[in-house]
Amino acid sequence: MGRKKSVILIGVGGVGKTTLIWRFVGLSLPPAATRRPGVYRLFYEDKLYEIVDVPGQAATEVARAVASTPTLFSTAPSWSTI
Repeated sequence: MGRKKSVILIGVGGVGKTTLIWRFVGLSLPPAATRRPGVYRLFYEDKLYEIVDVPGQAATEVARAVASTPTLFSTAPSWSTI
């Protein structure tokens, strides 16, 4: 298995971020409103993806924190689609 990839979903509340994640991981029940961040693991084509679901109320704070975090890449990042 290759290196894990992390995905953070950020957006205003009520747009369907959690519903989208639940569909990716195979859950069919409608989720309740997200009150705190959640981490979901998805294996796809022998790769591990960690999907972080951020409550809409915290989207601005998380976006600022992620933007200010230094990132080190040994090569250019590759963007994969699920």
